[in-house]
Amino acid sequence: MRLLLSNTGRRWVLHQAQILALGQVPHDLDPSLWILLLELSRNKVVSFPCEVGVEPLLERDLVEISDQPVGEAALALRAKRDPLEHVSRVAIEFTTSCGFHCLHCRNAAQTPVTEDNPARLFPAVDLLAEMGIRRFDFIGGEVTQFGTGWLDAVRYVRKKSDTTVTTLTSGWFLERENFMAAGFRYGKDLDLLEDLARHGVTHLAFSLDGPEEVHDHCRRTPGLYQRVLAGMAKARQVGLNPQVSIIGATLPWLVEVARALYPEARQEAPSALLRRLEQDEQNYRSNLVDVGGAAALRKGTIKLRAIRGEDLPCRGFFRPSPSLRINAGGEVATCPLMGGAPGFGNLRGKSLAHILNHLQETPLFRLHAEKRIADYRRFLDPGFFGGGVDHLCAVRVAVSRIAPIMLERGVDPEDAPAVRSVNEEVALNMGEDLPRISTNTAAN
Repeated sequence: MRLLLSNTGRRWVLHQAQILALGQVPHDLDPSLWILLLELSRNKVVSFPCEVGVEPLLERDLVEISDQPVGEAALALRAKRDPLEHVSRVAIEFTTSCGFHCLHCRNAAQTPVTEDNPARLFPAVDLLAEMGIRRFDFIGGEVTQFGTGWLDAVRYVRKKSDTTVTTLTSGWFLERENFMAAGFRYGKDLDLLEDLARHGVTHLAFSLDGPEEVHDHCRRTPGLYQRVLAGMAKARQVGLNPQVSIIGATLPWLVEVARALYPEARQEAPSALLRRLEQDEQNYRSNLVDVGGAAALRKGTIKLRAIRGEDLPCRGFFRPSPSLRINAGGEVATCPLMGGAPGFGNLRGKSLAHILNHLQETPLFRLHAEKRIADYRRFLDPGFFGGGVDHLCAVRVAVSRIAPIMLERGVDPEDAPAVRSVNEEVALNMGEDLPRISTNTAAN
């Protein structure tokens, strides 16, 4: 019997070694088993006459049995592609439902989904905490409004030592009275904020899409920007740490945001405030990518014909950093732009340990790790994507969705109608307006 360290086992050993370095007791394993794990962590295969004696490692998914000989080169490549090495947080998309209809919403074309059994997440939380993951981000949709039961999951996370919980929100509840939020009624916004803190939320990240006029226009909610800036002080008042999730990087408005976010540094120079904002790891910063609702805002500045297959492989699909995702339907993923597309496995059918330990076998992982995604560039039909995009990731997402469908369904590459059908399905799920695109393509 040949034993290999699993993906979760490698991450677990690394975490336990860090604990040991701090002078603490790292684990409850027999010393001989710990020595075995250290040996395996040096990219070695260890042979055992049988499974007797290593059952605790197998039961905890720390090791796996290899039926085939594994050479040093293969082990070195496996370690080099360790998909969990740089993961520092987990984003739990508890719901995709939202009360807003933002112009750029990524979920605009998706059927809303909400996790209906918070306890389903508990074994995943156990595993992630054992691997040293300490930051858990609850996102949506709008989880504070539609994530019924999500605070049960928050409480469970906070039972793990040294964990933090960040919640992303639009601030929809600010200055409201007598409103419902995730199944509970609140008299005023401070009541909800206090409830979040009481259940264990530590950080509250407000989404901002740009300067006041841009943000309120994108959110279709006049006055929201100013309510968010004022809401940061309310969050601090109840013990929450306010943060921001920002689209774009226009300096003047970011200085204004930083002054609201860090009142103790309000008098600092703009450059110092921007450094605070940039260096604060609790903040999010992202680009506006033309998928979902943002597809309708596309100008087509990057022509599809200019995008080569070799531009498409993305390390985020096989070396995620900094976060993994658990989507509302239970799908384990990495890219937030993929929407409801299949990822690496679903918690409603398999354990998180099984999914993480078999990542390298999944089509999506292999397409990017082995750069085979380039082979599928030729199947992208410009007629469904307007002939151009504004961000390369829009094409990455399209091809990353087309390829697995073709593989799963066994679509013949020479079957033009079948390939066209897959393109149409993917385009619709990505928020493309096919009549508009058809007209624009004809005009081009």
